[in-house]
Amino acid sequence: MNKIRVSKSCVGLQEVRVLRRVIMEVGYLGMGQEVQSFENELQEFLGGKSDVVCVNSGTAALHLALMSVIKPGDEVLVPSFTFVASFQAITAAGAKPVACDINPQTLIIDLEDAKKRLTKKTRAIIPVHFAGSVGNLKEVYSFAKKNKLRVIEDAAHAFGSTYQGQKVGNLISKKVSLSVPAKIAA
Repeated sequence: MNKIRVSKSCVGLQEVRVLRRVIMEVGYLGMGQEVQSFENELQEFLGGKSDVVCVNSGTAALHLALMSVIKPGDEVLVPSFTFVASFQAITAAGAKPVACDINPQTLIIDLEDAKKRLTKKTRAIIPVHFAGSVGNLKEVYSFAKKNKLRVIEDAAHAFGSTYQGQKVGNLISKKVSLSVPAKIAA
């Protein structure tokens, strides 16, 4: 059977040299000083106000964020227009994803539709940023506060973007922030 390749890693000589040095000299690929240095640089890039913890993928970041605020059986509002990782992270945390429509102009979760899908089991909402756009986060946080929901921003598609003068991944609440691409707030 012929396979169609849908993506390809883009790794240059500089990345290969650094990776070789880390593996050969340091001996830690996923831990150690290189990761600490990267987390510090990322914290500075985001504005230096929240601690940064890096994980191996956006899916892992979402899963970790969800595990810190929901329990098995809870429901999580998520836009229907998202990468499969959003649904995978929710189900891996033992919760039920509740797909919501998106606003066709912004491609961000439609809060009017989300209101219709709220139940007694709804505990969180994941606004998924798309193509650098974050939509109106002020409305999302207001909706969440009114309905006693936790907000976990999936900012994988908006790294480096800003909202009201602040970098995405370091917005609204400074209580808890778990790595870009996921950010969590009360």
